[in-house]
Amino acid sequence: MSAWYSSLLSRYFRFHRMFMAALFQSTFLYYLTSVKSSFTETGHSHASELSLLCRAPLSSREP
Repeated sequence: MSAWYSSLLSRYFRFHRMFMAALFQSTFLYYLTSVKSSFTETGHSHASELSLLCRAPLSSREP
């Protein structure tokens, strides 16, 4: 009984961690695109540098 419960708990926490990571990543990407669009509206040139800087940790974090 306890083994079944612990496997259920581990499965739930794995799914929860995956869901929270996806939610954080989508929110972060939405925030990044809104910041980038506001930068390009004002004619700022730091938008591409900012997107490159912020996109690097996301791709390197993948296993």
